[in-house]
Amino acid sequence: MRKVAIAGILSYDPDILLLDEPTRGLDPKASKEIMDLFYNIFKTSGKTIIMITHDMNIAYEYASRIILMKDSKIIYDGDKVELFKSNIYLDGHLTKPEVLQLIDYLNDKLGYNIDYNNFTLEDLLQKVVATHE
Repeated sequence: MRKVAIAGILSYDPDILLLDEPTRGLDPKASKEIMDLFYNIFKTSGKTIIMITHDMNIAYEYASRIILMKDSKIIYDGDKVELFKSNIYLDGHLTKPEVLQLIDYLNDKLGYNIDYNNFTLEDLLQKVVATHE
């Protein structure tokens, strides 16, 4: 149903898409499919996509810029990696994306020296496996 609604909206060929919690209530597979669809639209058409979400895993994987608001005020506007390197995300009562939590664990508990880059979980796992080959 959600995909049909998206197709209807896209038929109007808007320059900007505003999405409010587009993956809420979806299972992980459907969430990935929807987000990949929007990401492909962004990459192929150059359309501006503004997404409101509390899911930092999705924000970290797909966003090129994050604006964090608290009490109707912008408290951060910039790069997603820099947001999570700082503690500003805590002011918004957010948690780090799981991939960054894993990097913290690998660095703090297992002695790795992995920087916060724009890693997906798959990228990180490949990096860890490659260091042990």
